[in-house]
Amino acid sequence: MNENTLSNERAKFYIEKESIFVRIAVVFTILAAALRFIGCWGLWGDAFFATTQIVLPIISNLLFLLCLLFLGKKFFCLSSIPVLLGAVFCIVRAVDYVWWRMLIDIILCLMGSVFYTTVAFGVFKSKWPLVPMFAVPVIYRIIAGAALLKDTVNPISLVEGLQEISILCAYIALLFASLAMKKEKAKDEVKLPKMKAPKIIKPEKAGDEAASGKAENEQKAAETAAENRENKTPENEKPAESEVTETGE
Repeated sequence: MNENTLSNERAKFYIEKESIFVRIAVVFTILAAALRFIGCWGLWGDAFFATTQIVLPIISNLLFLLCLLFLGKKFFCLSSIPVLLGAVFCIVRAVDYVWWRMLIDIILCLMGSVFYTTVAFGVFKSKWPLVPMFAVPVIYRIIAGAALLKDTVNPISLVEGLQEISILCAYIALLFASLAMKKEKAKDEVKLPKMKAPKIIKPEKAGDEAASGKAENEQKAAETAAENRENKTPENEKPAESEVTETGE
């Protein structure tokens, strides 16, 4: 397989629900849905608000939770669906901001959701750009939330505070899910057991070894023949002794 084919192959990312990162992501996803429901309690009189700011983010959180718990091993790419739904929620929410902040939020939401989708489906083969992409809004919302708590002139209400914490929990869940992502190795990347190369004997060395082996065999044969001669008694030795004995008498 050539390099061009390898470069065109998509990566496959998955997660293991036993991972500590996945467990943290599960906890914060549940918190995001629960805080959104509690923070928007009694605000479902407006159908558009209830649909886009209550139902939509809660469905997004529940679908992401489903991906974390049941689809992470084989179909984690489907987690891009709740991420896209969350982007729609943030874009609708940004309409109430001033125009420049609305524009920035819309661009960031679109870019972030599209990039997450490319990673989830393996088009982009590295998960690591997702980590700063989700870490930055987490840090920003923590700092902004601390500033809001210190604002005594225009203090934030409990309802608004719960909604902001809900969004923060969703970003934290995405951050830890990104850390938990693993990439399956391609078939060509699987390491085969190392095999020892056959020993190559040079012709000269082979001739020397053959000659030395032949000499050793001849020496062994000579030693064996000598041992046999020593152990064997000549046939004419006994008759000679008997003849000497008879003539001596």
